[in-house]
Amino acid sequence: MKKIFSQLIFVIFALLLFTVFPFSANADTGHVRDSQKPSTISDSITMTISKRSTYSKPKRYHTSAKSHIALYKAHIFSHATKVTFKLIGFSKADTTYKITKVINAQGLNWYYLKGHGWIIGGTHPSHGTAH
Repeated sequence: MKKIFSQLIFVIFALLLFTVFPFSANADTGHVRDSQKPSTISDSITMTISKRSTYSKPKRYHTSAKSHIALYKAHIFSHATKVTFKLIGFSKADTTYKITKVINAQGLNWYYLKGHGWIIGGTHPSHGTAH
């Protein structure tokens, strides 16, 4: 029950995040024709990095049987002060991943699932355990 509640909170938080932040730093608030609108899979968000680190020992992260967490691809700018996250898909249910990196961008932690992509913060600390 506690896992379901924390996942529900995460989903609500993620939806609120996407309503507060534009999908791109160059987002146009003007009218866009339907043929010009990007698909959900190509939407992205650019954020300012405040801290980056790598875990010396990967940490485990396990998704529940009914859980599919959004996975993102990160593009870190050459000057390393900004990062763009682009939605690439969703994690598999009831699967264990290894978290190797963390980025804090604008007060929000993003965790890297080795070989799969980045997940938005708030999901790892309550579920992950040291490997």
